[in-house]
Amino acid sequence: MYIATPSRYILEHTTKVIYRCNHKYDGEKCKTPHVTEEEVKAAFVSAYNQLVNEKKEIIANGYPKIKSCQTPSSSQNPKGTLAEPAP
Repeated sequence: MYIATPSRYILEHTTKVIYRCNHKYDGEKCKTPHVTEEEVKAAFVSAYNQLVNEKKEIIANGYPKIKSCQTPSSSQNPKGTLAEPAP
């Protein structure tokens, strides 16, 4: 399991934030490499853009599954129906 905490290093008036395993130096050295803040941000933006680009497909695939799980006793919608997604 990869558990990361930010570490800050100050080098020549710049701060570099990295994320590394909490157990990197406990007993046997963890072989998981550190990840920089820039890499985390880039991965997030990439995942978000992929989600936005595939939004219609995700909704189309997920909507029937959500609808099939809904019961008439739903407290949010007493009629037990799921509203159609917005286009």
